[in-house]
Amino acid sequence: MDQERVVGKVRSPFEITGKAFMKMLYLIGKTWHDKRVWNREHPELRKKFMGEQQWFDLISSNADKNIQTFMNSEVNFDKVNEQFKDLGIVFATKDNRDGSREVAWLSRDDKLAEKAIQKALKQIVDDPKKFMTSIQKNPKQLKPIEQIKYFKKINNTQLSQLKETIGKTKPKARSK
Repeated sequence: MDQERVVGKVRSPFEITGKAFMKMLYLIGKTWHDKRVWNREHPELRKKFMGEQQWFDLISSNADKNIQTFMNSEVNFDKVNEQFKDLGIVFATKDNRDGSREVAWLSRDDKLAEKAIQKALKQIVDDPKKFMTSIQKNPKQLKPIEQIKYFKKINNTQLSQLKETIGKTKPKARSK
């Protein structure tokens, strides 16, 4: 009698846990199945892997990728991103602490990326001044630290020009 009561007390929690575990497995399987059926029925509504992506989404994908590191100091990556988007390249960017930026794209888009780079090179060769003004960042697009450096550089050049003009002018004689 005592043994039956002890066995009943021990069996009861295991039975409850087992039922809860089985219900959980059923719900996981049902959700997974429903998601597969929905994706099969609505392919147009699935997330398309095109254009700019989040860095970790692209890196964690199974596709082969190319990663290049560029210095972020003077180049406006908004223009580069626009060219990549226009060509339909799947890419992602990540800023590094050292002031550089990593750009990753899928290996299947190598020819398109090469085309974008060739287009940029053609713009450089055709009209270098116009290209530099189109990709250079204006002071509003710079980060705060970059803005401080930019304005310090401008102030230093203005001060040196002012010193040169003061040195060239002769002091006037004082009148009594």
